[in-house]
Amino acid sequence: MRKMAALAALLLALTAGISRAEAVVLLIDRASPSDQAMSQLLEQKLKVGGKIRRVEFDAALIANPISKGRILATLQTAGLVITIGDQASAFAARELDDTRIYFIGATLAKGADLKSSEVSGIFAYSPEDVLDALPASLKSGVGLLFTPGYEPVAKRIEDAAKGKGVAVQQKVVTNLKGLSSATEQLLGSAKTIWVLGDPLLVSEAGFSYLVEETLGRNIALIGPGAAQVREGALLCSGIGTPDAVAQTAADALRPMIESKDYKQPEARTAPPGGDVFYQPALGRKFGLTPQPQWKKID
Repeated sequence: MRKMAALAALLLALTAGISRAEAVVLLIDRASPSDQAMSQLLEQKLKVGGKIRRVEFDAALIANPISKGRILATLQTAGLVITIGDQASAFAARELDDTRIYFIGATLAKGADLKSSEVSGIFAYSPEDVLDALPASLKSGVGLLFTPGYEPVAKRIEDAAKGKGVAVQQKVVTNLKGLSSATEQLLGSAKTIWVLGDPLLVSEAGFSYLVEETLGRNIALIGPGAAQVREGALLCSGIGTPDAVAQTAADALRPMIESKDYKQPEARTAPPGGDVFYQPALGRKFGLTPQPQWKKID
């Protein structure tokens, strides 16, 4: 089925006659009201006229090889693909090669993609929001796990922590075999382990290992998104101020679009003022003080 979609995409791309250097595509999951709202805010703040083409998709469209092929043909002829939310970002990262992608509000990204010059954007989480949510007892030692490519994001977290008097110890994990030793080094002194969103670390075996090790030693685990909170993380933060995120993205994207130079900036975290998602049972275990506006994940 994927071969049929790829063939359809190739045939359509060959006949489209679109200049790759000029095409900017905004990819949105039509099933997500929050992603739709963010896309509208972004377009308002960009103020670049008709220079962006909107492409909406859903599960049914990408399950059909012909409609999926049409979507891919449009994306593959773009000089820049802007994705909003996790579903659009994951689809673009999975299906596109050698296409520059700027994501907005994603929680997951491969470190290898960030390390390349092809992928960048704004993650959904804010280090300030996470640090403010933690009780003082969990701030006395914070360990940060990430893969190569996440260094600019880790630097933003470290800078935010330093501004709040919190020391952060960083460990880079290059493969799943190295996760155990890196985690073990942090567990000796950390009260909290914060893992960034490379699927290597937050999917299946990697994340199950982290949940088991941290809970077994009474250490809090911070995840990149709500999915990880459901699976055993104490909390995460998410976009709660879409206007600020849209403005930050627009400021980064406007010069690229106007100059048609799609050189990517470093990936970054969201501005503060977002939502906090937490697991109530773990919150009680670790002395969390939930605020009324926080969102429970059971």
